[in-house]
Amino acid sequence: MGIIGDVLKFRLEKISLDPDAQGVQTHMSNTVIVNNVGFDELQLEVANLIVETLVLEDVIASDIDFKAPLFGDGLSLDSIDALELAFAIGETYGFKLRSDDENNQEIFSCVQSLAKHIGENRAI
Repeated sequence: MGIIGDVLKFRLEKISLDPDAQGVQTHMSNTVIVNNVGFDELQLEVANLIVETLVLEDVIASDIDFKAPLFGDGLSLDSIDALELAFAIGETYGFKLRSDDENNQEIFSCVQSLAKHIGENRAI
Protein backbone atom coordinates (compact mmCIF):
# COMPACT_ATOMS: atom_id res chain seq x y z
CA MET A 1 0.00 0.00 0.00
CA GLY A 2 2.92 2.37 0.64
CA ILE A 3 2.51 6.00 1.58
CA ILE A 4 -1.11 6.17 0.42
CA GLY A 5 -1.97 3.39 2.84
CA ASP A 6 -0.06 5.15 5.60
CA VAL A 7 -1.90 8.44 5.24
CA LEU A 8 -5.54 8.44 6.35
CA LYS A 9 -7.55 11.65 6.10
CA PHE A 10 -10.35 12.52 8.50
CA ARG A 11 -12.55 15.62 8.57
CA LEU A 12 -11.99 16.54 12.21
CA GLU A 13 -9.36 19.10 13.00
CA LYS A 14 -6.48 20.96 11.34
CA ILE A 15 -3.11 19.30 11.72
CA SER A 16 -0.14 20.80 13.45
CA LEU A 17 3.25 19.11 13.58
CA ASP A 18 5.21 19.21 16.79
CA PRO A 19 8.85 19.13 15.61
CA ASP A 20 9.91 17.41 18.84
CA ALA A 21 7.22 14.72 18.73
CA GLN A 22 6.63 11.70 16.55
CA GLY A 23 3.60 11.87 14.27
CA VAL A 24 1.03 14.64 14.51
CA GLN A 25 -1.15 16.64 16.87
CA THR A 26 -4.56 18.07 16.01
CA HIS A 27 -5.84 21.61 16.32
CA MET A 28 -8.70 22.74 14.05
CA SER A 29 -10.15 21.56 10.73
CA ASN A 30 -8.53 18.63 8.82
CA THR A 31 -6.51 15.93 10.51
CA VAL A 32 -4.11 13.62 8.82
CA ILE A 33 -3.07 10.63 10.83
CA VAL A 34 0.30 9.48 9.63
CA ASN A 35 2.39 6.63 10.87
CA ASN A 36 5.95 7.79 11.41
CA VAL A 37 7.42 5.55 8.72
CA GLY A 38 4.97 6.81 6.09
CA PHE A 39 5.56 10.45 6.96
CA ASP A 40 9.34 9.97 6.93
CA GLU A 41 9.01 8.43 3.46
CA LEU A 42 6.89 11.37 2.29
CA GLN A 43 9.46 13.86 3.63
CA LEU A 44 12.24 12.06 1.76
CA GLU A 45 10.08 11.98 -1.37
CA VAL A 46 9.55 15.76 -1.08
CA ALA A 47 13.27 16.31 -0.50
CA ASN A 48 13.99 14.28 -3.66
CA LEU A 49 11.45 16.34 -5.59
CA ILE A 50 13.19 19.54 -4.45
CA VAL A 51 16.64 18.28 -5.46
CA GLU A 52 15.48 16.97 -8.84
CA THR A 53 13.19 19.89 -9.73
CA LEU A 54 15.71 22.57 -8.82
CA VAL A 55 18.73 20.57 -10.07
CA LEU A 56 20.60 21.00 -6.79
CA GLU A 57 23.79 19.29 -7.97
CA ASP A 58 25.68 19.31 -4.68
CA VAL A 59 22.71 18.30 -2.50
CA ILE A 60 21.67 14.75 -1.61
CA ALA A 61 18.02 14.50 -0.60
CA SER A 62 18.72 12.12 2.29
CA ASP A 63 21.20 14.65 3.75
CA ILE A 64 18.60 17.44 3.95
CA ASP A 65 17.45 18.32 7.46
CA PHE A 66 13.66 18.15 7.11
CA LYS A 67 13.25 20.89 9.74
CA ALA A 68 15.84 23.27 8.19
CA PRO A 69 14.57 26.39 6.41
CA LEU A 70 14.13 26.13 2.66
CA PHE A 71 14.82 29.85 2.15
CA GLY A 72 17.64 31.97 3.58
CA ASP A 73 19.65 29.64 5.81
CA GLY A 74 19.25 25.97 4.99
CA LEU A 75 18.84 25.27 1.27
CA SER A 76 18.93 28.98 0.35
CA LEU A 77 16.08 28.75 -2.16
CA ASP A 78 14.64 31.90 -3.76
CA SER A 79 11.26 33.00 -5.13
CA ILE A 80 11.92 31.52 -8.59
CA ASP A 81 12.72 28.19 -6.91
CA ALA A 82 9.41 28.43 -5.03
CA LEU A 83 7.50 28.88 -8.29
CA GLU A 84 9.24 25.92 -9.92
CA LEU A 85 8.67 23.80 -6.84
CA ALA A 86 4.98 24.76 -6.63
CA PHE A 87 4.52 23.72 -10.28
CA ALA A 88 6.32 20.40 -9.69
CA ILE A 89 4.20 19.68 -6.61
CA GLY A 90 1.04 20.34 -8.63
CA GLU A 91 2.17 17.98 -11.38
CA THR A 92 3.35 15.28 -8.98
CA TYR A 93 0.61 15.33 -6.35
CA GLY A 94 -2.40 16.58 -8.31
CA PHE A 95 -3.25 19.82 -6.53
CA LYS A 96 -2.32 23.47 -6.99
CA LEU A 97 -0.50 25.64 -4.51
CA ARG A 98 -2.02 29.11 -4.68
CA SER A 99 0.22 32.18 -4.65
CA ASP A 100 -2.36 34.07 -2.57
CA ASP A 101 -2.56 31.44 0.20
CA GLU A 102 -1.91 33.23 3.48
CA ASN A 103 -0.19 30.09 4.81
CA ASN A 104 2.50 29.91 2.09
CA GLN A 105 5.25 31.13 4.38
CA GLU A 106 4.49 28.30 6.80
CA ILE A 107 3.88 25.72 4.05
CA PHE A 108 7.24 26.46 2.41
CA SER A 109 9.17 26.93 5.66
CA CYS A 110 10.83 23.50 5.60
CA VAL A 111 10.54 20.03 4.05
CA GLN A 112 8.54 18.83 7.05
CA SER A 113 5.88 21.55 6.64
CA LEU A 114 5.74 21.08 2.89
CA ALA A 115 5.31 17.30 3.29
CA LYS A 116 2.55 17.87 5.85
CA HIS A 117 0.70 20.15 3.41
CA ILE A 118 1.15 17.66 0.57
CA GLY A 119 -0.12 14.82 2.77
CA GLU A 120 -3.23 16.82 3.59
CA ASN A 121 -4.02 17.90 0.03
CA ARG A 122 -2.67 15.46 -2.50
CA ALA A 123 -5.01 13.90 -5.01
CA ILE A 124 -2.52 11.34 -6.32
